[in-house]
Amino acid sequence: MVTLTGGRFSMWLALRILIALAVGLSAGQTLRATVNPDFVVIVLVTGLLCVYVEFLRPGSVIPGATGSVLILLSAAALTRFSLDWHAAPLLAAALLAYLAEARFPLMGTWAVLGAVCMTSGWMLLVRTTAGQAAIHTFTAIAITLPFAAIATWLLTIALRARRNKTLPAAHTTIS
Repeated sequence: MVTLTGGRFSMWLALRILIALAVGLSAGQTLRATVNPDFVVIVLVTGLLCVYVEFLRPGSVIPGATGSVLILLSAAALTRFSLDWHAAPLLAAALLAYLAEARFPLMGTWAVLGAVCMTSGWMLLVRTTAGQAAIHTFTAIAITLPFAAIATWLLTIALRARRNKTLPAAHTTIS
């Protein structure tokens, strides 16, 4: 707890307020959203995509700052749940499969494998007990498919641009 002008202010309440401001929810919706792992994971993936936009367009501060705040807020919200760390290797394998699809294209085989790994990883991330919510299958698929398509497409374009670089002008001769 942090004391402000004689009153007590919870850092968790500050987190809820920031999430509400980030996604435009009312106070009641914010309280319900922070206890829903589906919403927290959607905020995490949105933050990752915002940071990726910042990598693509360096110097545009808004996407990077917004993505960083969303990632930190969702990471803090995920600590409220019982996490299964067996999901981490599946999520890492998904990212490696997307990179492999961009580097060694096999007509989408690596991308499909990455999507399966990522969907499984999201579904296993939050350990369930009798009264605790888990990440639903529909949410995991709805997060994975756009992320897989965007990540594979952008990695393919980045690797193709790197491969097609031209030689600098210093290598040409002046006659």
